[in-house]
Amino acid sequence: MTHHEFTVRGTLYRSGGIDPVAQGHVARRLMPLADGLAPMLKQLLQGGKPLLPSEQGLPGMIDRAMPLIEFLSVMTTETHDYLLNATLAKVERLGPTGRWERIWNDKRGSLTVDGITGADIIEIAFTVLATDLAPFFLSLLERMPKAAMQAPIVRQFHG
Repeated sequence: MTHHEFTVRGTLYRSGGIDPVAQGHVARRLMPLADGLAPMLKQLLQGGKPLLPSEQGLPGMIDRAMPLIEFLSVMTTETHDYLLNATLAKVERLGPTGRWERIWNDKRGSLTVDGITGADIIEIAFTVLATDLAPFFLSLLERMPKAAMQAPIVRQFHG
């Protein structure tokens, strides 16, 4: 299994990724965020580096946060819990003994370790989402037209 390692507040974490079947469900649940995040993602894909919210001052931070705030305000508890279970289920952190320890119990929907804040959970979840869903969406953009062209009805109209 391939792991992606990352650091949050000085602690090393690794993720085994989001289950491939769950990736589609996660992507679908995140669609309400797409409109607000599209300009930033487009700039990244074109090789630009958008300013971080902290580099834009308070007005920029508020503008950048609004899509997320709006999304969170209408997110159901079920969606919230689903996203956390999908993103955190295969995350481990390097413990003080040098051994990897799972941070989340997806059956109970709760942390299994101490010392992780709510902000840490969001950062960890977003890191996993970005790592797993960016390739998922890019692959969809590339593969969907090819798949459609294999359908007889589409080939009939497009030669």
